[in-house]
Formats: sequence, C-alpha cells, structure tokens
Amino acid sequence: MSEKTKRQFLFRWDNIFGWALFLFFVSTQLRASNTPRPIAKFFPSGVSQQHLLSNREFNNNLRAVASSPTDSISDTLRILAIRVEFQSDTLATTSGDGKFILHPDPKVILDPPPHDREYFRAQLVAMANYFRTVSRGKLILTGEVYPLQDEQAYLLPHSMDYYNPNQSKEVLDQRLAELLRDGFQEAYNQDHIPVADYDIYLLFHAGIGNDIATDYNQTPNDIPSAFLNFAHLQRTLGNGDPNFSGIEIDQGITIKEGIILPETESRPDLQIEMALKGIAVRLLGNQLGLPSLFNTETGRSGIGRWGLMDEGCKNYFGLIPAIPCAWSRVFMGWEEPEILTPRSGIAIAAISESSAPRVYKIPINAHEYFLLENRQQDVNDDGVAIGYDQYGHRIEFYPDGQFTANIDTSAGERLGVITQVSEYDFGIPGSGILIWHIDDEIIERHLTENQVNANLEHRGVDLEEADGSQDIGQYFPFLSPGSGSEFGVAEDAWYADNEIHQIANKSKTVAFTPFTAPNSRSYSGAYSHIYLTNFSKRAAVMSFDYNNSTFLPGFPQNYASEPTTAFAVTSADLDDDQQPEILATLKDGTVLAWKSDGSSFISHGEGTQLSLFVDPGKPLSGPVAVADVIADTFPEVVATSRDGILWVWSTDDQDGNGLADTLLTYTIADSITTFPTVDSEKNIVFGTEA
Repeated sequence: MSEKTKRQFLFRWDNIFGWALFLFFVSTQLRASNTPRPIAKFFPSGVSQQHLLSNREFNNNLRAVASSPTDSISDTLRILAIRVEFQSDTLATTSGDGKFILHPDPKVILDPPPHDREYFRAQLVAMANYFRTVSRGKLILTGEVYPLQDEQAYLLPHSMDYYNPNQSKEVLDQRLAELLRDGFQEAYNQDHIPVADYDIYLLFHAGIGNDIATDYNQTPNDIPSAFLNFAHLQRTLGNGDPNFSGIEIDQGITIKEGIILPETESRPDLQIEMALKGIAVRLLGNQLGLPSLFNTETGRSGIGRWGLMDEGCKNYFGLIPAIPCAWSRVFMGWEEPEILTPRSGIAIAAISESSAPRVYKIPINAHEYFLLENRQQDVNDDGVAIGYDQYGHRIEFYPDGQFTANIDTSAGERLGVITQVSEYDFGIPGSGILIWHIDDEIIERHLTENQVNANLEHRGVDLEEADGSQDIGQYFPFLSPGSGSEFGVAEDAWYADNEIHQIANKSKTVAFTPFTAPNSRSYSGAYSHIYLTNFSKRAAVMSFDYNNSTFLPGFPQNYASEPTTAFAVTSADLDDDQQPEILATLKDGTVLAWKSDGSSFISHGEGTQLSLFVDPGKPLSGPVAVADVIADTFPEVVATSRDGILWVWSTDDQDGNGLADTLLTYTIADSITTFPTVDSEKNIVFGTEA
C-alpha cells in the first residue's frame, strides 16, 4: 500500500483590509467607484412560522427563553432531502446542462464531484454536526436523501431558466415556489416517500447556486438559494387564499415550508470555490425561526462576519461558518443569559467552555438591553482548527487560508465533503468580548417580514463595535480608509489591549460607558448609567467589571427568573432602625427580605437561600402586607393563599431556623381572591369568592 501524503490546499484568506482578498467571498467585486453595490447576494428569505423547536417559548415581548434555567432538552428534527434535475438545456445563461455532475473533476477542491447520493448525505451530516455544536447538543438533525439510488434524480417538467427567468422579483418568487412544489410532488409520485414523517423539507437541484455576486453575471438564469416560508407559498401558489394549507403531496399531506439549495456553489471556470455548508446552515437557521441579520432590503451587512445569519455563513470559504451570535442562541433557547449585577472580576466563557456563564444580559430599559458573549477564533490557542471529511481524512485549517489533509492521492483518494470542524469561530474577524445592543421592540415589529436589521440607524440586533466606528453595513470605496471594515474587524471586540479603541477614545484604557465611543446609552440617547471596564486580555475565559451608577450598594437583587413569577415588592421598617426593609413575594409562596444595604434581613445557616424570609409552601394570592396587627408595637407580616389560608409572621427568628416565626395560621375560606391589606383599625382585609 502506498504511503499517505499530506496534500496542501492554498487559498488566500488574507485579512488585509479586514476581509478576504478573494473577491467572490466578499460577495461583491471591490471597485474604485462611488456607486455602492449590494454587499451580500442573498435571496430575501422569510422566517419560519412553524415553531419547530420545543425548547423555546415566546413571552409577550417575543423573547425566547429556555423552559427552565437548567433546561437540557434536545430537539430532534428530521430532514427530507430530495435531488431534482431539470430538462436538458444548452443555454449559456445557466450553469451546466440541467443535470448533476456525476464524474470526478480534479480541478475542484471544495465539495468535489461526483455529486451523487453519498455526497448529499455528507452535506446533511455537515449541517447536523454544525447545529449540534452551536446548540451545545440541544438540536439533533437526522435525515434521508431521495431517490435512494446513488446516481438518480427526480426530473422536473421544465428547464432551469423557467424557474429563474431573470425577470421581476414577483416572477422569481412564483417560480421558486413552483420549483419546490414540482420537486416534492414528483418525488412522492415516484417513490411514495413518507413525507409526513419529516419536519424539514430540502430540495437539492442540479447546477450552481446564483448566490455569488460578480460585476458581470454570466449565468443570470441560475437558481438562487432560498428558504420559502408558509406566507411565501400562500402568496404565490395559493394566490393569497386564507384556506391555503401548503403544497399538497397527497390527501391530507402537505408541505408548508421548504429550502432550495444547489448541488454546489463552486465555479471552477471562474476559479471560484465556496462550500455549500455555509449557505445551507444559514437557510436552516431561517427554517428554525432565526431572522436574517443582514439588511434584507438592500443586502448590506448587519452584523458582518460575527454571526451565522449574515456574512459569517461564508467564513473560510463557507467551510467554517460562524456560530450564531449571542442573541440568536438565546432566541433559540440554546443559551440562558445571566442577568448581570454590578461587581468586579466577572468571568465570561467562550461557547466551548463551561467554567463560567457564556452570555450576560444587562437591561437598559423595558425593551432594550445589552448581551455580552466571549468569542474566540482559536479557543485553545494552538494556531489550527481540525476538521474531517466524509471519508475520515483529517484536515488542518490555518489562519492564513491554507488547509492540509492526509490523502493518499496515488491510491485514488480525494478530499470529500468536510463534515466536521472543531472550532466554528475560526473564520471570525478576531477574538474578545462582543457587546450586542438588542431592541426587542424593533425585533417584534419586524420579525415576521424578516427585517430585524433593515434600519442601519436602529437595528434590532446591533454590534457595539469597540473600534469606535460604526462600520458594519456601510459602503466604503476601495481606496478609502474604511474599506474592508464593512464586515467587521478584529478591533470590534472588547479586550484589554485594543489599541484602536484607545486611540479612538484618547484613553489608555478600554471601557464601555455613557461617554465612550461607542457608548452605553439607549437608542434614544438616554443615560444608562452602565459602565463596563477592566476588560482582560483575550482568552477562552475572560473577565471585566460592571458598575451601574443608579444602584445603591447591595442592589440590584435578582430573585425571579421572569417578572411574571413575582408580585409587587413591599417596603417597611421591620426592625425599628429607621431604615426601610424590602420584601418580595413570589407567586409560589416564597417571601424574601433584604435590609437597605442589600443584605439578608434574617441570618441563615449554610445551604439556605440568602434572602429567604418565609416559605409557607403554598401559592399566595398577592404581595404580603406589613402592620402591627396584634398591637405589640412591633410590625408583623401578613399573607393569604389562594386556597383560603391566612398567615401572620413576626419579624424575628427566635428558634434559629433561618425563617421568620409563625404567629398565626388560620383557614378562613375555600378561596381567597385578593392580596391582604390592613386598615387603620388594624383589621386584615381581603376578598373571597362569593
């Protein structure tokens, strides 16, 4: 047997000007011109309306939250992928002849042919490995590729140019919907696939995707990749009929949404190579419910290469798409942010780490907040990312754009679809803490039409670029100082020795405050009192300090997972020290109490919740009341339960059990419907059912 040789593949992934010099990965030709061009050539897909994930839920403000802080539920979704080919054509305006490439081509490195069933099964494996990693095991994808014969495909009734006649957007919308319909109906007619057994429907078509922008598009009739949601299909195939139920496959069986992808994104005739994985996982993001985070009206970038749902899907030639940004992962229920309280030395871990929280949330007002995350290009600092292709070949990726693989070329071995990568942030612009400014009001208003980041001046998900300049999504001519920063640069991240931030702010330190550039104010310019300072150097676990000038020492205190789980707080002087104490009542019956300095009102032994006052073990009807109801000159705490029980507690813990002493427990009704109050005669007043 011949020895295996390490074959080296060299691509230019230079970050001069902050982006790859391979112009096709910029998705636009860089030109010394003042005429802006769309930065990303993405079909403006919609957002899924199917809510496929069970481990997230939407509250009234459209925030997605995990079912519980320790939620470890995994979703398993099944993908039905079909291969379709077109009627043969000899048009110069389409790539190929309408059929899949089934013979090897040594000139193609990324996603090389033959593009047979095993090739597409490997693509599904690559997608599954990506989402299992970025969801930290909370999303498992399985699937099957039809037809089951290795080199067969379902034949569509039209040639490729019918499905993209290169006319109006309205015509393209209609024809893409027809492509999805024609493909799945033909697949079912031939093989009676158990369509209802699947959750996600993916159509692979012959040809190259119309997803790479060039100055002159030689094949304008190629098909753009797209996710078509139910609203799209209802508007096109259903002509807006409110009774439209989806693409009818068989009686009672419909497909409501679907993804369209090509067999490849590489164009060897133009020396353009890009892996299919990047665009595939981004469209799967739309299918899972994630909005696109670029400007879907203009194609301009919104978060750059820092996240999957924008230019990050094409990092490292689409081989190593970026992980979803912090907001996307929280929205999916894959991360539970910790609401941050002012303190020093706050540790924040990269996604691969578990020794510290990975996402923090700092509220600004009722609908705005900051999310913080730690993103690392090379989390173990070894200068390489490791991958494997469908044949098990080990691949080593390097920051300069080279990657090597141990392949025995003399024995006919070749590189296959790269299905697994150790570090999906290997292609992001840099490393450090990212600060995201989130506005739920904008997200709620524009999520359905997939325009969360359509307004450059007020995005729903906006990166606070630490370099002091809001460059992402801007247009800079080729020779201008900002050229190349439109997709993000290393200095957008926050870390101790960010010299560009220091220069921009004329400061020796790196800080995010109401007075820095960028600043921590709300979108309206309101003073937030938020100060983030003392950022550490870049590492898998970083640290920083948080101060808030609006808070008294010892506050805020986080005592409820959501506002809906607690009643209003009560304030009263419980110990006659002329300083008010604060009592918080949770709906499960727990009552907490703090002194004015934030310390617990009752001292506890180890293992007891720090601020616990009492825990009657029953849901209460409302917040507690405080008054001297037994005329002993000392205040008592009064509560009622929904099932008709009245409690009166003293403010002492004479038995030393870490809880206030119970003075009275009395069942007085079948049901109490209001919280208690105490009138001027010291009568306890509450309501019951008639």
